[in-house]
Amino acid sequence: MHIVIIGGSFAGVSAALSCKTYYPQAKITLIEKGTGLAYIANSLNEYLKGKLADLKNGYAYSIKDLQSKGINCLLNHEVTKIDSTNQILYVKASGDSMTLTYDYLILAMGGKGFTEEPVAALIDPHSYESSLKSFEKLQKAKTVLIVGGGTIGIEACEAYQRAGKDVTLLEAYPSLAVKYLDKPISQAVERLLVSHGVNVHKRELVNKIVPVNDTIAYQVITNNSTYLSDCVQFATNFTPNINLVENQIALLADRSIAVDEYLATSLKHTFAVGDLIQIPVGLHRKSLYWPSIQHSITSGSIVAANLIVPTKALPSSETCLYSKLYGYNLLSLGMTASSAEEEGIVTFTSTYVSQKGGQIFIISKADDGQILGIQWLSLAPLQAELALLMTGLQAKFSEDDFLVQAPPFYSGKSLIQFDLYKALYHHKSLRQKEAHLC
Repeated sequence: MHIVIIGGSFAGVSAALSCKTYYPQAKITLIEKGTGLAYIANSLNEYLKGKLADLKNGYAYSIKDLQSKGINCLLNHEVTKIDSTNQILYVKASGDSMTLTYDYLILAMGGKGFTEEPVAALIDPHSYESSLKSFEKLQKAKTVLIVGGGTIGIEACEAYQRAGKDVTLLEAYPSLAVKYLDKPISQAVERLLVSHGVNVHKRELVNKIVPVNDTIAYQVITNNSTYLSDCVQFATNFTPNINLVENQIALLADRSIAVDEYLATSLKHTFAVGDLIQIPVGLHRKSLYWPSIQHSITSGSIVAANLIVPTKALPSSETCLYSKLYGYNLLSLGMTASSAEEEGIVTFTSTYVSQKGGQIFIISKADDGQILGIQWLSLAPLQAELALLMTGLQAKFSEDDFLVQAPPFYSGKSLIQFDLYKALYHHKSLRQKEAHLC
């Protein structure tokens, strides 16, 4: 049996490793058009902040990691055509061409940014090669403009500002990171950026980028204004990288590949994973296109179980963000108040501000206090709380269910930070008071 995976990022590597576990006797081939496997996209940021010694260290896996497990890796190879009827792949590399037959095919080409703007102006951190070129551009630049105030754009702001650049952030929505943050925490993040000299402009839609003659600078023209910058990074939403298959496979309205719950596509013996597909999210398993490394790893690891007989469905996920910004830890888990209301859920929200400058925003059902989402900005690490909160959201915990995880704090055995305990207690008291008044 020959299993071929197209794409060597996190979903593709995860699928290859999982296939080797399920089918140790199978021949497994991973095809990647780049020079390495699973490059971490924030490596350029970490390098600029001095936390990464070399951009080459941004690879999560080496080819030796997979070859040692008996997986054949074809780097610098690109699939140009799929003959799904005869199950043949047409592949090119360094001017040569070849064909491969397969029994099962896993599509893992990932996502891509979308822009038709001039390449010379752009910062692109998504591969080692593009990160290296971007670093060279940044060395010559004094100003950097970032289009998109989501998590990618916010993290890039800190990296470029710490590298001594004059940074401007443009966001189309009225607030930052709207997919993850409601207004109270979004505003706190914005204040943090502004306090470090980042120029934040919201409700700005980029219409055009025009090079300025005889300089390295570009004019960025929006619906409201014109900005001048030496470098530009588009940190807007990814789209599925479907160029290879778009004319022969069933797609959804957002151009992601249509799959069933076992990740099978409309093509025979062909599956799709990672940033090519939608995932079920939240209480009602609403299908959304939500690119993330964790989702890519999860779908890649599950697909192997379904190649011959569909046995393992893709589980529902909670939306999750964990980031660091200017010494703060930023956590967002579960639904935002906006997304809950869009699904017709009657919510109650509260904001708790700690004495140490942290802030916690809680979203629950108004009637029974079931916690739907938590957003937290804190100077203390939150990894331990992330695991507990994830478990609690999936188990449909109420405030009380979380509060019993916190025995007397003097025992030193509480499972949650005191700030979270106080925030949950504060939330419960306010919710019950409002219910009583009603």
